[in-house]
Amino acid sequence: MASPAAWLVQPTRFAGISRVAARLVLVLLVLLVAYGAAVRPAPVPRAVGNLAKDRADVLLYEAIVERLREGGDYYEVATEELRTRHYPLRPFVTVRMPTLAVALAKLPGGEGTIRLLLGALIVAVLAVWAVRLRGVVTGRLPLGIGVLLVTSGMAVFIRPEFLLWHEVWAGLLMALALGLRTPRHWSLAVIAGLVALLIRELALPFIAVMALLAATERRWREAAAWGAVIVVFVAALALHASAVAAHVTASDPLSPGWTKAGGWRFVVTILHLTGPLRLAPQTLSAALVPLTLLGWAAWRSPTGGRGALALFAYAGAFMLIGRPQNFYWGLLIAPLVPLGLLFAPAALRDLWRAAAPRLV
Repeated sequence: MASPAAWLVQPTRFAGISRVAARLVLVLLVLLVAYGAAVRPAPVPRAVGNLAKDRADVLLYEAIVERLREGGDYYEVATEELRTRHYPLRPFVTVRMPTLAVALAKLPGGEGTIRLLLGALIVAVLAVWAVRLRGVVTGRLPLGIGVLLVTSGMAVFIRPEFLLWHEVWAGLLMALALGLRTPRHWSLAVIAGLVALLIRELALPFIAVMALLAATERRWREAAAWGAVIVVFVAALALHASAVAAHVTASDPLSPGWTKAGGWRFVVTILHLTGPLRLAPQTLSAALVPLTLLGWAAWRSPTGGRGALALFAYAGAFMLIGRPQNFYWGLLIAPLVPLGLLFAPAALRDLWRAAAPRLV
């Protein structure tokens, strides 16, 4: 019977790594697991554990969409609702870009149609990744496990309180873009990435990674397309800032800022709260999060390289920025994170072979 490490058709990026480098990676892995298990979870609002008890953001998004259905102007409605509910309105990024709210408000059928659309997007992500993984693993069992891991990353998305959250829709579109993108076919991925970015500006690191690696690989047309996405976004963001400024006054509350340097503890906390293990002890997530990142780093393919670099970029950013209330930022990468576990066994195999060749 083949071992889990034999599931991979391709060798991992750690195959042939030097002994010193392999040992350093293994030591870092152990330290991250130990640190994540030893320290207390990052402090979060009590309501995070049960969002049904504090639906402030949910009610805000619902009110905005409902007033848009009645014919309201987005910026007038959004700033009024934020002001009434004592949310900060400065800087302008505290007001979400209008893309998602306006689009959902125009859908016929109300909440039922929105649920169907979200469900269709989830199914599309699963279908795309099932096709992508068929070329990576052999056998039905590992393929099923890979699809199950992607499914687990989206499990929280079906909760009613997340239906209108911008991070959910942007995260799904980012996962779809990464799964769709191939060296020969990338136009649909670019479109999905553009929509994700226009929904939530925090998708920018993902787009930047896609543009950077396309340029590094000298795929100039693709790199130009991703670059065009960034240009369109910058223009849209400038228009957004101008529109918000027309409705905000100096007396409106200012955000306390996001630079909190929560470190690795914050990374583990937000991925725990937005992942499939949110009801389990956080020590389990502390052990698995480093393994997921290791697995992504091990996947030797253009898709694996892009996914790994994007996840490392977000993990690095979350170590520096984000208040406890910003736990939902993890929704942006939640669909992709668990998939790294599929490649972790082979990564550990190759690292162990390189680190201790005499014991193999």
